[in-house]
Amino acid sequence: MNDIVSEHLKFLKSRQSFQERQMRKLQKSSPSAAAKHGESADGFAKIVRWFEDYLTNPPSAPISVSETTDTESLFSLNPLELDALPEEFRSEISISEGDIQDAQVVELFRIANRPLDLNEILIGCWRKFNVQHKRNQLTARLYRLVKRGQLHVVGKGTYALGPGPDASPDQEDDEQGQLL
Repeated sequence: MNDIVSEHLKFLKSRQSFQERQMRKLQKSSPSAAAKHGESADGFAKIVRWFEDYLTNPPSAPISVSETTDTESLFSLNPLELDALPEEFRSEISISEGDIQDAQVVELFRIANRPLDLNEILIGCWRKFNVQHKRNQLTARLYRLVKRGQLHVVGKGTYALGPGPDASPDQEDDEQGQLL
């Protein structure tokens, strides 16, 4: 990671140097253009300082619970949002391909914010995630999501996000303990 940051830092320093040279070169002939180059050089200098500070003092401390206002997000395990975690840590988390596909289907419902039928889900999976499902396999996946209370049936082949209106309070309590 630091190698990538170092490469970007070299590039930013070269751009800063170029802007400073242009500023000096144009100072007598075109003061307004020189001022714009000076502003650009200052902007690059700020970014360079930020990167240098990052390299000397990388963030290493985990977030404390007291710093987090939403404790639910502290423990959330959404397979679609694991990219921010370090690679060596991601390899320790057990997430199956099925978990990822379940999360993709649920994400489509969150994006749509309305009930979706089977055809819309198939198309949405393809367009958003480039995943092609077989109709029968997707129906089985939707059935499992309904059983877990993440979706409910609205009509034949049409589903909506969350437990259905007729879900019992005990069922909702059980679902609160399950991960996405």
